[in-house]
Amino acid sequence: MSPNVIRIDHYAYMSPLRNVHPGEKIFFSLSTMLLVLAMDSILISGIVLGVMSLIIVWRAGVKCGYFLKLLAIPLGFLLLGCLAVLFSVSSEGADYDYFIKVGAVFIGVSVDSFWNAVQLFTRSLAAVVCLYMLILTTPINHIICILQRLGVPAIIINLMVLIYNNIFLFVRSADEIYIAQVSRYGYHGWVGQIRSLSLLCSNLLVKSLKASNDAFNGMISRGFDGELKFVDEVFETKAGNIAATVILNCLLITIYLSGRV
Repeated sequence: MSPNVIRIDHYAYMSPLRNVHPGEKIFFSLSTMLLVLAMDSILISGIVLGVMSLIIVWRAGVKCGYFLKLLAIPLGFLLLGCLAVLFSVSSEGADYDYFIKVGAVFIGVSVDSFWNAVQLFTRSLAAVVCLYMLILTTPINHIICILQRLGVPAIIINLMVLIYNNIFLFVRSADEIYIAQVSRYGYHGWVGQIRSLSLLCSNLLVKSLKASNDAFNGMISRGFDGELKFVDEVFETKAGNIAATVILNCLLITIYLSGRV
């Protein structure tokens, strides 16, 4: 559990694209993601999904197996949402191309609902991969630099950094408790799994609160006055990266407007 989360930060700091201007990467990932969300096109979503995956694995150096594990995290939520779009329930089965009757109701699938589900799945997955491209190639402090230059209020940046750090504390605590439980023959059988999981959740709350309180006390002892200070790094802007983003987005828009969706 924790290695997957912690390795995201590792890949961001060790990425070959680490020194690319973070503003360019933010512009690339967010502009492309917005286009995917705005265009109800399976083809556009598929192109973006392929391009972003290629950048992540080939240019950013993320191992393919690890990238697939990361994709498995949102897949469960996406599949549940798509199933709700795919299947519908009615008292009449005339509107369905395929259906089964359960009691007095019909559970069925139509051609339109099938393509709507496929469209929702590809569009959502492409948007997630756009964000993965950003977080796997950009350290958090680089993103903070850009937010500061954009004039984002300090309170929002402080909350963002503290929440980000607490995610690692939370996951690390959960992993330590889980390992301790397994070493004591926890999660054995259905009853054992329920009992161990409930104990993990209760202990995790206490341990996470203590870890957060210790971290806050450490910040206070080092002169924290309510605002975190960050070094404003200097990055080199490359017109070629911005041009490539504009060209890709214009190409996506052209394909979409041509009707090849």
